[in-house]
Amino acid sequence: MRPHGFAGGCGAGCGRRGGRGCDVAARAAPAGGCRGGIAIGGGTSTVCAATGILAAGFSVRWTKENRSSGCWRHDKDQCGSAPAHGTSAIMSVYWKDIETDAGRWFGLALECREDDGGHRKPALRLESGHNARIRLVQDRADGGEPVTRFWATPLSDYYGVHLLRSDAPVESPVPVSALDSAVVERHAALPQPQRLASWSRVFAQALGEGPASFLHAGLWMFIGVRPLADAWKFEAGKLRLNHWHWPISGVRDALRADPVFFIDWGGQHPIDQLLNLRAPSPPDDGRVKWWRKKAREGALPPILLWRLDCLQAYVIVDGHDRLQAALLEDRPPDFLVACSAYEYPIADEPITQQAILASFQRHADEFALGIPGRKAIATDSLNSTLISAFDDRPIVVPKTYAWASRRPESQWLAEVEARLAELGRSELFCEFDERY
Repeated sequence: MRPHGFAGGCGAGCGRRGGRGCDVAARAAPAGGCRGGIAIGGGTSTVCAATGILAAGFSVRWTKENRSSGCWRHDKDQCGSAPAHGTSAIMSVYWKDIETDAGRWFGLALECREDDGGHRKPALRLESGHNARIRLVQDRADGGEPVTRFWATPLSDYYGVHLLRSDAPVESPVPVSALDSAVVERHAALPQPQRLASWSRVFAQALGEGPASFLHAGLWMFIGVRPLADAWKFEAGKLRLNHWHWPISGVRDALRADPVFFIDWGGQHPIDQLLNLRAPSPPDDGRVKWWRKKAREGALPPILLWRLDCLQAYVIVDGHDRLQAALLEDRPPDFLVACSAYEYPIADEPITQQAILASFQRHADEFALGIPGRKAIATDSLNSTLISAFDDRPIVVPKTYAWASRRPESQWLAEVEARLAELGRSELFCEFDERY
């Protein structure tokens, strides 16, 4: 079954009161992929096929240095759900650094291709059912019934989302061995500008080797997000001047013990919140203690997030204990935001381009004649305007995919009702049922 994309989710403005709401009914979406503009190396990598909603667009500048691109190869069968007809699916993964026009590292781009041209379900995936009933599910290693990580459904007026975690025990999508002591120490020795870029490669490759990857065929971005000067505020900054800056909100409150949560799109609370997929560990847990030590040393690996625009939020895929350690030590961490994407071509606008050139020429002529009030245009302003008007690089638009589910709505409601009863919160079922 091919993936289905949620409509709506158009970045920072979607779902706010007074704006258009998010339509989260599943509908057909293209398989994605990268078409043109990317220098591709050779080699293959075996990973799971995975999942994907619409956020703000941005353009990509592909770096040309050999060190900024490559590929991986793993000789293993596909992890996650079994391919059709019992065959093994091989996915080739090619990576490329993304830089801003000023040369700052912005993130890592991955192009994933299944060798047989397929588009299989990943082990960790969103499912979209009738009446906007959403699940995040993760396949079991033994091939049993997938584990539900959360149930979610938007309000009927699209002013928010009801979410219910299962807190079921599952394997982390990133193997523990990928973040062993030697790897952590090696990255701690890197200069800060290189550290997050190097970690992006580690996490991307680890997902290919892990038990529950969400990578699927198509184009993916791993975007680096660092704390701002105001320590507990986070954003990636803008790849281009007129593009989204990838803010992350609610980091201090992200590790919620309560598995029932309402994501408010009505303007009273910020969107782009950070959400946990499991309950926080006890503060005296051994892993939390070890990560606290690394946080004090300034060696804490970044926390891996997945952008889900059906929630207008980020979920923690790997790093719950690391975030808890950072909070306990009051040391703001770095984040890596994973999102699937597609390329949107830019149409030429010759009339606008010629009008801008004519305006600049007229201004230059009047300045040369000494007309009062005419000043030289600053070079940065001139360049910014010309780049904006003539830049024909395609916009790479992040877009989350869900997989259409044939399960009846009654089954989704029964699972939610049972989970709420288990928590002693049955009075909340009507809110999920009626979507209010």
